[in-house]
Amino acid sequence: MLIVVLASAMLLCAAGCNPKAAWSDTGGDQVGVKSVVTCFVYDPTHDILYAGTEGEGLWRCTKASTSPHWSYAGNRLFDTVVSLAYDPARSILYVSGGVKDTVSSDYKGGVWRSKNPGTSPNWVDTHSPSAFVDMAYDRSQNTLYAAAAGVWRCSRPDSAASWSDAGGELKSVGIDSLIYDNASHTLFAGTTGVLWASTLDADLHWHNITTTLNSPEDFSGTSASALAYDSKRDVLYVGTPGTGVRRCANPRGARVWTSIERILISRNGPNAVSSLGLDPVRDILYMGGYEAGGLLGPHPPGGVWRCVKPDTAATWSSTGGPLDGSLIGPIAYDIGRGVLFTTGDIRGVEDGQGVWRYEPPAPGKPGR
Repeated sequence: MLIVVLASAMLLCAAGCNPKAAWSDTGGDQVGVKSVVTCFVYDPTHDILYAGTEGEGLWRCTKASTSPHWSYAGNRLFDTVVSLAYDPARSILYVSGGVKDTVSSDYKGGVWRSKNPGTSPNWVDTHSPSAFVDMAYDRSQNTLYAAAAGVWRCSRPDSAASWSDAGGELKSVGIDSLIYDNASHTLFAGTTGVLWASTLDADLHWHNITTTLNSPEDFSGTSASALAYDSKRDVLYVGTPGTGVRRCANPRGARVWTSIERILISRNGPNAVSSLGLDPVRDILYMGGYEAGGLLGPHPPGGVWRCVKPDTAATWSSTGGPLDGSLIGPIAYDIGRGVLFTTGDIRGVEDGQGVWRYEPPAPGKPGR
């Protein structure tokens, strides 16, 4: 089948790593490839970053926060990786991807798992119905959720994997993004024009949570390209490719929607979101973006932007650095260390892409 590759994909390459800078290159050129990065997942326990690519399979970066080193971690079953999910309790990595048919140029894919992928990966087919554009893992129930045309659920994916259709109202609906919150046992799914939530304790009935938008046209015709949920403050953040960032307070209840994009745009920030990274401990939202519909001003207003107290004041500032103004790809965030990983196309530099690490400078020091 044809695998949909995320629009936010970027390239993997790079130079050396400077730990003293807010931004530093993780040294992706060690792997010897330059390939489109479609997705990340991060293992904070072992400090390993996994990167799925288009055409070059799966790569891992050990000691990602301190002394990054890249190596190949995939196999011939998937030369393209579309989405990743990780089970920290069992040290199992789930990969959704596939290979291109040399005759038809179509992708034939599925979902594979590997225990201890950071040291000696051994890939096992879960016999999924297809490959999926996004996946989310429920630690408490040992259940894997996956989305493409509708939503699927896999019970006991670590051993006797059993897949079933969990779409309900979303059966056969194209899903753009999917996240799961273990604290509230809630699955959020983003589709074009509508956001849905399902509380899994009782049933898998999906609820439209955009029906109370102040401006009904806010999500009309646009997709939810990125989602992030702060269970501590009960706030859902939604990134869209053209209408910026929205937040929803109490998304499983009264639902109060607010745009937090205006201040960002007034500071020459992007209006389109490719990825989000949330730090609920420090109450910071990171956004990777680009300018939809063309360039504004002398440089494209992309890059990675930082929003302090996004649930209330929503104060935006650019993280600057080499990715300032760049088209940003996926984001992975280490809450414990306060470190962000992303990929982006550096303006004016040939083959100037890479997998980069951002660590905010100490108070009083410049951020770029």
